[in-house]
Amino acid sequence: MKKRAYLLTIICLMCSLLTLLIVGANNNALAQTQTKNKLKGVEASNNRASTKSSIIKVPYVVEIDGESAKNGSVITLAVNAITIIRCPEEPVNFYLGSSIGIDAFQAAEFDKALGRNEIYVRPRVAGINTNLAIEFASGPIVIYFKIIEVNGGNNAGDFTGEVVIKNSHYKDLLAETKASLLASNKEAEKLKSRIQELEKQSLEKATSLCQEDKLTTLRLVEDAVIFTTKKNTIKQANVSVSQIGRVQKVKGGWIVSLAIENRSKDFLSLETLESPSGKVITSWTLPKKLSPKAETKMSVLIEDENLKDLKETSKIPNELTLLLNGSPLKVKTSY
Repeated sequence: MKKRAYLLTIICLMCSLLTLLIVGANNNALAQTQTKNKLKGVEASNNRASTKSSIIKVPYVVEIDGESAKNGSVITLAVNAITIIRCPEEPVNFYLGSSIGIDAFQAAEFDKALGRNEIYVRPRVAGINTNLAIEFASGPIVIYFKIIEVNGGNNAGDFTGEVVIKNSHYKDLLAETKASLLASNKEAEKLKSRIQELEKQSLEKATSLCQEDKLTTLRLVEDAVIFTTKKNTIKQANVSVSQIGRVQKVKGGWIVSLAIENRSKDFLSLETLESPSGKVITSWTLPKKLSPKAETKMSVLIEDENLKDLKETSKIPNELTLLLNGSPLKVKTSY
């Protein structure tokens, strides 16, 4: 009896051990299966991400004209996204090829009052291809759509967000605007030229007035030196030249008065008057004819803006050169 009980105990232990081995093998197989499934899921997810990233991006803004539909242009719309159609003029009416799964509506009335002419398109169902006909005063235009659905939501580049219509009215407005701009540019150039001309005239007038003031001063000085004592006299052939009075400091230069005596029986020609100290201005127009057997008095202005003080005696003009009948005659001047 004891041997039989011992054998039964051994058999029970062996059965328990066998059961544990079978359960362990099953658990191991299940774990391997689960790991393989996870790897397959990750690989599938990576493949989907790679496929999505390789999709060609759709332009966000598309321009449409009367020839676009004939050329096969199709606008990509997306479910749960709105696409704006910007019209160059107010639409008279518009019609969807299919109203199933897609809505279209115009801008609010207050937007129209501000010159807004947009049409808003909102797809609700993917996989639909349809079109939209818009009537304008300038003529109709047709736009073709295809509707997609993007897993995980829409992003820029998945669909077209704005459609800009450039019909004949748009082109007419563009041509008018360009013509107006060109005309404005031409008018601006004319105004610019006119301004430059007026500036030039103003400068010339100011210069002329300044010159006239200088000549007036010279004439007054000439009238005032009739009986003034002569000095620095130089004689040559039949002509005698003397300084009358002293060199006078005025704003912008020095005034020197001269007496030119023509002792010959013929006219003398005073052709030029020059000074190393600056430009010489006379009340006469040179060359000047000097009468025979007569004395002519004249005053000249030697310009020098740098001379501001009468005490600057070292800068007082000390010489004048007269060209008489082609012969130079140098006259000393002094204060």
